[in-house]
Amino acid sequence: MPLDTPSISPTTLIQSTDQYLGTHHIPVIVEGPHALDVSVTVLWLRRMGWDARIRETNATASQTTHEISAQQSAFVKIEDHCTVIDTRPSRSFSRSRVQNSSWVPRSLFRELLPTVTYVVICETDATKRQTAILLAWLGIEQATCISWQEVSPDLIDHSHIQHRTHPVDQPLFFPNRHHGNLEDAKGYLHWEHSLLPTLTQHGQIPWAPITQTPTQPQSHLTEFYQGVHR
Repeated sequence: MPLDTPSISPTTLIQSTDQYLGTHHIPVIVEGPHALDVSVTVLWLRRMGWDARIRETNATASQTTHEISAQQSAFVKIEDHCTVIDTRPSRSFSRSRVQNSSWVPRSLFRELLPTVTYVVICETDATKRQTAILLAWLGIEQATCISWQEVSPDLIDHSHIQHRTHPVDQPLFFPNRHHGNLEDAKGYLHWEHSLLPTLTQHGQIPWAPITQTPTQPQSHLTEFYQGVHR
């Protein structure tokens, strides 16, 4: 590392990364040589509210030509027979959405049926292209991806709704730390500053070996989260 490279403390780096990913809804792709390490990391990041996913390093993309289109017109006509799903952040969906649409995060795309014709609402043109590629890889052939800007205002429902279950893209762990809640911000900051020292104290393996009591491995990170709700 060059001598003139600016330094940054680990806790500041963690806080800045968390704030950036949390406010921009950027997906995090995790891969590595050890499946258990990757799984624990993804579960941890999802609990914090990040859109974390496991990258299957051995997966190969299908060579089939799919009928997935990325519409470029000003407003896209949505046919009545189509099933409309919305992949935008859940908070945006709560504020406004296409009439009779459902919120479906990309992490649940494996539950989509290849025989159904979908219209997939995306937040931006960039996420539209990414979503089209993901749907093609999953074999969802009858899907049309459009951005929120391409939805006709006549189709938008502006009534505020609550999700029936806690959305997967909203953190359970100090959930309002980026939305003006001072107690959540202080709580997260306290946890953040104690994270690295606590992990160092536990050693390099962040879960108890399976040969020790209890018989099942338990992540030390789980202990941190449990302590928040006691």
